Amino acid sequence: MTKVVRTACYAGMLFVGLTSRPAGGTELPPVTYDLVERFSSAEMQTEVGVVQLGRREASPLLVEGWEGNRSDGAEKPFRYGIGDHSEIRFFLSKPRNLAMSFHCWPFRSGDTPPQRIAIAVNGHQVEEVTLSTMPARYRIEVPAKWLVAGDNRLALRYAWSREPTKGATQSHHGPPLAVAWDWIDLGGGGRSRAAPQAVGDGAQPAITVPPGSAVDYYVDIAPGSFLTLDGVVPVRTVGTSKPAPLEIELQTDTMARRRLEPGRPSAEGRYVIPLPVPERSLARISFRAPGDGGESAPEWRLVRPAVRSPTGTEQAPPGALLGTDGEKPNVIIYLIDTLRADHLGCYGYEERPTSPRIDAFAGQATLFAQTRAQSSHTRPSVATIFTGLDPRLHRVQYKRDALPSSALTLAELLQQSSYETAGFITNGNISAALGFGQGFDTYKMIGKGEDGEIPTSGDVNQAAFEWLSRRQRERPFFLYLHSVDPHQPYTPPSPYRERFAPDVDVDRLGFIKDHLAGISAGDRSDVMRLYDAEIALSDANFGAFVDHLQTLGLYDASLIILIADHGEEFHEHGGWLHGKTLYDEALRVPLVIKFPHGFGAGVRSDQLAQQVDILPTVLAVVGQDVPPQLHGRNLIPLVTATGGPQPPAFSARVREGSAMESVSAGGMKLIHNRYGRTPTLELYDLALDPGERHNLVAEREVARGYLQALLRATQPSETDSLPRAAAKLDAATKERLRALGYAP
Repeated sequence: MTKVVRTACYAGMLFVGLTSRPAGGTELPPVTYDLVERFSSAEMQTEVGVVQLGRREASPLLVEGWEGNRSDGAEKPFRYGIGDHSEIRFFLSKPRNLAMSFHCWPFRSGDTPPQRIAIAVNGHQVEEVTLSTMPARYRIEVPAKWLVAGDNRLALRYAWSREPTKGATQSHHGPPLAVAWDWIDLGGGGRSRAAPQAVGDGAQPAITVPPGSAVDYYVDIAPGSFLTLDGVVPVRTVGTSKPAPLEIELQTDTMARRRLEPGRPSAEGRYVIPLPVPERSLARISFRAPGDGGESAPEWRLVRPAVRSPTGTEQAPPGALLGTDGEKPNVIIYLIDTLRADHLGCYGYEERPTSPRIDAFAGQATLFAQTRAQSSHTRPSVATIFTGLDPRLHRVQYKRDALPSSALTLAELLQQSSYETAGFITNGNISAALGFGQGFDTYKMIGKGEDGEIPTSGDVNQAAFEWLSRRQRERPFFLYLHSVDPHQPYTPPSPYRERFAPDVDVDRLGFIKDHLAGISAGDRSDVMRLYDAEIALSDANFGAFVDHLQTLGLYDASLIILIADHGEEFHEHGGWLHGKTLYDEALRVPLVIKFPHGFGAGVRSDQLAQQVDILPTVLAVVGQDVPPQLHGRNLIPLVTATGGPQPPAFSARVREGSAMESVSAGGMKLIHNRYGRTPTLELYDLALDPGERHNLVAEREVARGYLQALLRATQPSETDSLPRAAAKLDAATKERLRALGYAP
């Protein structure tokens, strides 16, 4: 048996040069990434020996040109290469000569010619193989000069591929078939390496990097950041004269891979490694333990690895900023359904004067310029606002989902602090029958207005005014208003229709769900004119609501939040309406917060904000503790913050048979679309490409990896999520949903 011992005798030889503090003797910045705690979000790569193509675990290695696995009566599953070529990725810790082999056979359908496979690695032609008609094993030699440390690509180009002929034994629905693949040995001699691990060893938590493996962390770092390691210990096989060094690399999308030299440890054994980035950057830090294909290379143990970055944030205590006098402020959330941020003047819209009253309100408040909805549909978005949980946790996602009674809502939390609570709504997706009335003393669906029309924001105002006139004056109140003017049908009343869209065919374009097949991109301008007219109606009534609060003397001391549940698509990416995609036309919403007593008036924050931030912000303003399980953050510090790390924004949309999720951070946005068998990724630079036109997923690998790591790190467990509750809709709620274009 090979004896394995732990030793640190090579640490001084491998790492030379630095002390435990940055230059100048200054203290290290605080830990922003504990890499042991964040191990689950890291990307791990391990040299793979044999890839069994028919097994599910092969899927992450398949790039393109592969059909789903099948058996066709065989003892074990296999997978077809399809079209003119297939491609597979594989990891190497360092380049070396490889002897690859594979087991396959050509697709047979009628009279087919001999099948040939031209094999290339990283673009270099290796060999061409002519296949036997029967399953057989083949072997090729790949020189080290054509391989790289890290990700490599094996391309298999076929001489031909064909649809099965009539009467063929195989059943097939899909692209033409070329070669049936059993397994590919990528040169590991049938042996795969051990995977990296996170280990807790008393006071020395660590990660281990076995030979032939790598661990990549994706981080958001600023100039002046450091990587610190409290120990670097090789675990080596007896008889090895000198272990291959651990390799540490730093990469950004604008800086090529750069080897970091850890240097000499301090007297305490700590390594302090500068992370040289000229500006705030999304970066990849890689730990790689080279393997030589044998057994002699060491495993490395990294003790307390951490990234330390200056936060650059200055914050003042919320109580002092707000100038409160001990009385709890009234809380008002005014939600305008289907309102895009980019159709308001205060967000830069110049096409039409849609929002003079909202613009004036924003001048007296704090405008959050980059706010994302947690879903592109009403029910999950409002559930997020009410609970402070994103849709992956509250699980109000499907058409038949209700908000469960176990959810702790904002109305309930404020009720516990002696608030009188009331909600007046116009969208059946958030009716009391669906659980959204929890915690409200009064929760009322506003009835249809005159002539059977869908109630307007004016009707909502009237209900709120009546309630304000009879409320209990000695108690603070929480008031939630939800109007649907900009939601389809786009049927603005006079004088807004005459002002914005006098010549538009409302019968054809007002309720486009019934006419989608006949709506063209050329109709886009007319539909948007109707939509803008509806916004103008909402704007006027929001202004009337503000005027009424001022008349009652309630305006100055109240916390007033203007927000939307989601936006609306106007064919920017080929679709209409909402609830189908996670592009920013559906997710970027207005968020304008007027804090009590003039705090934050006229401030514009460009930091990311989300609907999930509403609940913790409200609780902070009223002086109530924020439940620890919430995903959101208190937005008050952003009013005076000078910079620093920004939490990411997550969104999700789940429907029967499909699922999407997105994450935005560092000016980048990733959409993970799970439609169909093959998940697709889209990556956009929102600063350079706010319209999300240029998919950079193949060009910005560090940003893509960073955002994927965020999605991995935040996937909730079943125990973290609320139980799913089934909706029970009455006839009136179903009718209201149909009026808005939904099929209940």
